[in-house]
Amino acid sequence: MLPSKQLRDRRLPSHRLLVALTLSGFGVVLLGLLRLQILDGQRCAELARENRVRPEVLRAPRGVIYDRHGELLADSAPCFGIVFQPFPAESTERVQETMSAAWLVRVAALVELDSSEVRRRVDAANRNGQSTVLRRDAPFAMRAAAEETRVELPGIEVQVEPLRHYPHGTLAAHLLGYAGEINAAELDTLAAAGYRPGDLIGRSGVEGQYEDHLRGQDGVVYVVVTARGRRVATRRETGARAPVPGQDLT
Repeated sequence: MLPSKQLRDRRLPSHRLLVALTLSGFGVVLLGLLRLQILDGQRCAELARENRVRPEVLRAPRGVIYDRHGELLADSAPCFGIVFQPFPAESTERVQETMSAAWLVRVAALVELDSSEVRRRVDAANRNGQSTVLRRDAPFAMRAAAEETRVELPGIEVQVEPLRHYPHGTLAAHLLGYAGEINAAELDTLAAAGYRPGDLIGRSGVEGQYEDHLRGQDGVVYVVVTARGRRVATRRETGARAPVPGQDLT
């Protein structure tokens, strides 16, 4: 049997090797953490900042109009619209992309709208942080094209919204009037009252005379979006509220 001192001397190199390997492992982990903290820290912080909570407007349907016998004259039906959802200011790359001429030309061609009008609506949405309608009641082919190019055209989405519906067509149109999309001149005077681009407003007849009654109160939902504008979650916050339809008239 070997003396204890000789056993210790034989085990010492193995012990030193184990200690060296352990320290090397900790060193690799420490270097990785330092790299993540120092080199990748700025990038990670930027990505975290751009994962933002975004308010999305839930448009309220206008009130229903009946005649004195209870027959339906005007109501709201769901339709698909193409909207622009603005990005957070921190998403500088995405914001700059939506300001490029190439993006503008493609979006204008998609929604069949003049490029200057698209620019006006997009600029307004970027200023107030709220979505804007670019094409109401979009046909299927247009909706399909919008879905197919979502990656290439950031900010463009298809959403369901209420559309004014007149079951009898133009019958009694001179009395009912009609509701149309608000224009730039009207927005200048009515923005303070809560109107936004893409809203419907009564133009004439009953629709115009009782605008304050027929107009509902839009709701809002808060969604978490990535830097590319993709929804990843919906947040149940106290500020979220359901849309309130307008008052019915008889």
